Amino acid sequence: MADGISHALSQINRLSEAAQKEQTLAQTADWQTVQDITQASIALLDGYSMTLRLQQGMESPVVAPVATAVLLRDTARLLAPYAEQFGVQIELDVSSRLEPILSDRLVLQSALVSLGQVFIRAHAETEQPKPIRLAAHRTRYGIVVGLYGYGIEMSSAALRRARNLRGKAFQPYSQFVSGPASGIFVADGLLNSVAAQLHAARYHNVAGLAVTMPACSQLQIV
Repeated sequence: MADGISHALSQINRLSEAAQKEQTLAQTADWQTVQDITQASIALLDGYSMTLRLQQGMESPVVAPVATAVLLRDTARLLAPYAEQFGVQIELDVSSRLEPILSDRLVLQSALVSLGQVFIRAHAETEQPKPIRLAAHRTRYGIVVGLYGYGIEMSSAALRRARNLRGKAFQPYSQFVSGPASGIFVADGLLNSVAAQLHAARYHNVAGLAVTMPACSQLQIV
């Protein structure tokens, strides 16, 4: 079903691209909005489909060194059009000297994009949206990669309760954010497939959701 919906949205996306070439400037902006939102929806559905394929053994994660700074910059770039539609800024906080991490790059990036969409929507509903922060930093346990935002309260206990409500409640993550939060569910499933776990975190006194990945001294050619 997810693949079918994703295909339909892809068709809408292609139609919006074609329509932009034949419309006035104002109409082009409207079609760009359609395109940005459909692309974000496709990314979420693709992440969900990937989760199912990994859980059912139809695909296996490809674990390799991933350049942390490049991963976060690419994630911010993918989220930028969606964030712009909601008037939310994305701040990057990562050192280019941070070691690579061991993970499946596609899985990890899809998880971060799914989380980013949730944070963008939640921030857009505040009166004066502050930037969300996409950050990575080194700890003694590994490299912590996550998203952080003002006005979003996370706790480990609340995250455990939400996991227990999956399949039993319509919005198990509503205690974290107002509005749709299915991206947290998708990110959680993706990270579990690479033996990682989403956890509540704080960074520079800002709450968020993050994952701790093992550092790798091996260099990656990007």
